[in-house]
Amino acid sequence: MAVSAPSLATDDDIKAYTSGDSHTLAVALHRRFGWHLVVITDSHDPFWVDPGDPSNTIPAVVHVYALDGNGDAWDIRGKRSLAAIRDDMYELFNVQDFEETECSDEDDLSFFVGVWSDTGEPVVRPLPAYTEEDLLAAETVIVRVYPNVPVALIEKQGMQRPFPR
Repeated sequence: MAVSAPSLATDDDIKAYTSGDSHTLAVALHRRFGWHLVVITDSHDPFWVDPGDPSNTIPAVVHVYALDGNGDAWDIRGKRSLAAIRDDMYELFNVQDFEETECSDEDDLSFFVGVWSDTGEPVVRPLPAYTEEDLLAAETVIVRVYPNVPVALIEKQGMQRPFPR
C-alpha cells in the first residue's frame, strides 16, 4: 500500500472507516476543507440491477476517499497519490472492475447514499445514510488521527455544529 503520510488510526478506526463508513469520513473532510470526494466502485458484481432492465445497474461501492487540492487521496489510513488508489483497492478489496467517480460535493455523492428513487419504487443505495452526529464523530477522528493535515486549519476553523454544507 503506497501511503505517503500514514494516519495514527487505531485498528478499530480502520475497521469502522473501511467497512461501510468510509464516505462519512470523506464527507467530514470535504466539509472541513472543501475537498472533493472520490468514489471507488466495482461494477463486476453490481450492488443493484433493475429487474425490468438488467443493463440499468448501480455498481458496488468499495471505498470513498477525500481528494485534496494537490490531487492526493485521504482516508482513515492516511494520504496517498490518486494514482496509488487502484493498487490500494486491488490489494485491500480485490476489486475486479475498478472505476472511480469524482464528486465535487455531497449532492454528487447522494446517488450512492441512502434509499431513494427518481421514479417508481425506492432503491437502496450502496452507502448507508449518515447523520450530523456521524459527521461530528468523524471530525473527532480526523483531529486525532491525521498528524499531516495542517493542524492550523483544524484549530482555526474549530469543530462546527452543525457542519456547514
